[in-house]
Amino acid sequence: MAMITAEEAARLRPEEKDAILDAVLGMVWSDSRAQEEEVRLLRRIARHFTDEDVEVLLQRYDHDPERVGRKIAASDLGPTGRRVLLRLMALVAAASDGVEESELIFFQQVLRAFGVNERERERLERAAHAYIYAEAVREALRTRGLDADLSDLEPLAERMGGSPEWRASLVRHIRIELEG
Repeated sequence: MAMITAEEAARLRPEEKDAILDAVLGMVWSDSRAQEEEVRLLRRIARHFTDEDVEVLLQRYDHDPERVGRKIAASDLGPTGRRVLLRLMALVAAASDGVEESELIFFQQVLRAFGVNERERERLERAAHAYIYAEAVREALRTRGLDADLSDLEPLAERMGGSPEWRASLVRHIRIELEG
């Protein structure tokens, strides 16, 4: 799962970009606080949509799910916009320490509005969890060295799911990627 490709960002109209960024900010603020991992992810997401500083966006944001819902509807998201929005919302949900009920309700409303079935929702969430875990491992190996002890990532790994074999395989692949 790529967060967003340059090609996807180029295909989005300004009103789609604005609506998507607003929805992602809504996911970050849904629990009334912006968690560190969410802000780090938001920095990487926002650069595809705006030149504004993320801290400014967070300070200025008016969390109003109904307003955001109307904005999404008014932007008339096309297929690319819908895919990007759902993917980014799933990534933000996966990055947080726990999904608050308000965040979950908002996400489910968007999924229903776009006609996303349960199977597709589960696939989307699994891919988002794998992406977040892989990024955490990648960052830990980059900052601590390739032989780092990653035991402090175990709670995140548990939350992300996947078998211990899958997680070990992912760590091996990332080490190889960073070495070469």
